[in-house]
Amino acid sequence: MFPTPAIVSRLEASSLFTPADLYQARFTATLYPDQNQNVIAALTALVSLAVREGHVCLHLGHAQTLAHLASLGITNQDLEQLKILAAPDKNGPLVLRGSHLYFARFYHNEITVAQMIQTMVQAEPDLFFLPAQALGPALDENNDPDWQTMAVFAALRSRFCVISGGPGTGKTHTVARILDLLTQIHPHLSIGLAAPTGKAASRMTQALNTAFKDQIPLHLARSIWGQAQTVHRLLGLRPGLSSTYHGKNPLPLDVLIVDEVSMLDLELATRLLEALPRQARLIFLGDRHQLASVEAGGVLANLCQAVEVNHFSEAFEIQWQSITKTTTALPRAKKLRPLTDHVLELQKSWRFAAQSHIAQWATLIRQGRAESGIEFLLEPSQDLTFIPNKGNLTALLAPFIVDAFAPLQQITDPAQALSHFDTLRLLSPVHHGPRGTLALNALVQKIVLGKTIDPTRPWYAGRPIMILENDYSLDLFNGDVGLALPVDGILRVFFAGSDGVRSFIPGRLPRHETCYAMTVHKSQGSEFEHTVLIVPEEPCPVLSRELLYTALTRAKKHFTLCAPINQIRQAILSPVLRDSGLKALLT
Repeated sequence: MFPTPAIVSRLEASSLFTPADLYQARFTATLYPDQNQNVIAALTALVSLAVREGHVCLHLGHAQTLAHLASLGITNQDLEQLKILAAPDKNGPLVLRGSHLYFARFYHNEITVAQMIQTMVQAEPDLFFLPAQALGPALDENNDPDWQTMAVFAALRSRFCVISGGPGTGKTHTVARILDLLTQIHPHLSIGLAAPTGKAASRMTQALNTAFKDQIPLHLARSIWGQAQTVHRLLGLRPGLSSTYHGKNPLPLDVLIVDEVSMLDLELATRLLEALPRQARLIFLGDRHQLASVEAGGVLANLCQAVEVNHFSEAFEIQWQSITKTTTALPRAKKLRPLTDHVLELQKSWRFAAQSHIAQWATLIRQGRAESGIEFLLEPSQDLTFIPNKGNLTALLAPFIVDAFAPLQQITDPAQALSHFDTLRLLSPVHHGPRGTLALNALVQKIVLGKTIDPTRPWYAGRPIMILENDYSLDLFNGDVGLALPVDGILRVFFAGSDGVRSFIPGRLPRHETCYAMTVHKSQGSEFEHTVLIVPEEPCPVLSRELLYTALTRAKKHFTLCAPINQIRQAILSPVLRDSGLKALLT
């Protein structure tokens, strides 16, 4: 057992820290035996807390951090001493860079990601030769640059490209064009497709099949290395074991495309970049306005913040005009940065019409325009409904629930049942509490099944479940959703996949839970005809601009918000800010 610095009792009393934070604090203090143990323990606990909250590091200059330090008796003199103890060249467990204090592992991860991306963007542009018509329309209907074609051009031109865009802006269609042209320009490529979750990987495969009208060109089909898969599976990552692919055994790929990168945390991004061959091409796809990963780091957001999105260099413009035979000027970057020419955002939504209230409200949320957003929310709309979160929740939600979920007890065709289930989803920011997913799932079961539920027999026809952990032997992953349906009088649980519907007996499934309702985090990468967000009546610290935007953009046709109006106003005004040094390393 480690010796316990005196300050640990004060840390315990603060209720901010978990036992894991305090264990880390005691352990790290032992590694600095000649220093002030209380200072080391307190700072370590604060870094551990920051990481749990999604930050990569602890920003010593933030007002909240300064208040914590003052309450723990840590002085400026202590912080000056820290500059010597935690310098990057000291090889200790803590690293201080500027005002950012890291655990060494996260510091080295950031350095690795920044260096590898810098290497890719510094490579000479790929001067390919294609007829202008093969690239696609250079201008849109307003004679402005066509952003999908621009993204295709940028991805063909360089070894690294980020393509951001909201739902329905054509990210998958753009990638289909990129892959088609890449394999025409460079035959015999080996192409990998990946996403952070199994659900997102499956949707990626399905979306690409749709983009090619279910007939992927032969020259491309020969190049794709299997179907889209999770990043963990791509790398051969298993809990407690080293990965199959890494720096000394790189992936056998020439091109890697990763979807839903907003969910990619710093640790996984590091492993992925380390495993890429030196000459490989990497394309990141995602929506920079969505929620970041649950784990520490927001890689996509940092990449997009490190550059003026959709602003270009003179060299990029000259090559674009040469290939497309146009003279239209492109938005010029005010300052050339490492990621200039490498980060683009698709602008036009093909899912929502210009008059769509969902699309218009999403724009107001992204822009942080709280008062305009509230006024807009209260206007009559065909696709956006606001219900003040007061009174009997059963009465508010029952009409939606009965129409969408009751038929699941009668539908026997698995594909039809799974499709019908996606007509409605209830979302909550939280798991626990009277408006959390656990309570909402219990409420739905009560409304739909009434007294027919036998609490000793949790399985019934039409029960939807979500997988909570990866099971590589069954090819089931965290976030996969299935439905229990009868087959010859016996219940089996059916899952939709890129190659059709699969089923398992309930006893074989990894850890799972009922999922009429799910957290907004768990809904990322999914789309539902009608999405209902239920916000707790009490203050909800996790509610943010990104969470509200993510929930809204899960809806394909209709979005219903059940919430206290003041909480929505505060959410629009509260973007998620994650401390990281990655942006600075790339500017």
